[in-house]
Amino acid sequence: MSSHNAVHIESSLLKAGRSKQTPVVIIENAGRPEGQMRTGALGELARLVDHAAFSGPVMLGVGSAFGYARQTMAQRQALPAATRSGLG
Repeated sequence: MSSHNAVHIESSLLKAGRSKQTPVVIIENAGRPEGQMRTGALGELARLVDHAAFSGPVMLGVGSAFGYARQTMAQRQALPAATRSGLG
């Protein structure tokens, strides 16, 4: 997804009946050392993307399965740096 489409995606999914509380995960530069991830709810997708000011390629996940991303990221950040670099 182009991060410039976040407003349209948020609006379209809300109009289609998705809850504002639907979990979302936004990943820039997935699979790269400089990759970063943001998590939140669909109702704040456009704000999250705007605030992050992504410059690389962005992937978006929407739905209940992505609600676990917050927990996974927190667990990963708690690991020593050498261990984190080996995780996919």
